[in-house]
Amino acid sequence: REEMMRNLSTKRVGYFILRNMIYILCILLLVVPTLFSDTYLSGASITILIKNIAMWGTMAIGVSFVILLGCNDLSIGMSASMMTVIAVLIGNRISSPFVVVPIILVVGVCAGIFNGFLVGVMNMNPWITTLGTQMVFKGIGLLLSNGTPIFNYNEVLLAFYEFKVLEIGELVITLPVIA
Repeated sequence: REEMMRNLSTKRVGYFILRNMIYILCILLLVVPTLFSDTYLSGASITILIKNIAMWGTMAIGVSFVILLGCNDLSIGMSASMMTVIAVLIGNRISSPFVVVPIILVVGVCAGIFNGFLVGVMNMNPWITTLGTQMVFKGIGLLLSNGTPIFNYNEVLLAFYEFKVLEIGELVITLPVIA
């Protein structure tokens, strides 16, 4: 009887671990790096992490509509990268975000329309199409930057990115509002 109870208990632990594996992994990803770094859970590190989560989360919401339609968009990361290169290059010449931001929005919409045309009108496979346009967007970004790192020297655009409401970044507030 003791043997049976031990086996039953082992099975329950195993089922618990399998059912909650994603949570266990998330906790481990949070705890283990703190053992090796003093700055991992610092305020600056968490702020940067939250800003990145907000940016990628906002893009994920957009892609979720594509997924709900039964397709997928593999090019979103390189599209965002290309638009960042364009924004910095334009922003270094024009100081107004009221000019730069609409241009970037138009570029993003055009990239989406291009993918939509190839998939919807030309009936191309969404995986292959967006995998290909991912390389096209990456290539455009590399061509525009000459394959070298580029830097934002526009203080107005930097202030636009660093804008805070209640000591929380604008991007961080944007994600829950969109969701």
